[in-house]
Amino acid sequence: MHPVDLFFLIGIAIFVLILVIITLTIFRKRKKVARIISSIMVISYFIFFAIYPSIRASMHAQRYDELAKYLQNTYPTEKFNIESRDYTTVIQFGDFYVSNKDTPNKGVVYRV
Repeated sequence: MHPVDLFFLIGIAIFVLILVIITLTIFRKRKKVARIISSIMVISYFIFFAIYPSIRASMHAQRYDELAKYLQNTYPTEKFNIESRDYTTVIQFGDFYVSNKDTPNKGVVYRV
């Protein structure tokens, strides 16, 4: 996982922790309700943390398809090579190296 993703997930964890503290403070006399609400928030965070990489992979694949359709519609007579960079190793999410099949050594980076 990229450091930017880790900062994002740590920020969400801090936000959830603040919400849990506020919930425990508000429902001080109703401890059972406070524990239930806090448990739901923490469990939801862990589920999000577990599925986050698959969400990113799905978004990357969707952007790849959008770029392929755009290139096909904009340049119908040209054939392109689209190298899908691994989304976990790039800083900018959705970077794709696109080159013409006639000149594979020359290309551009699309950010979708």
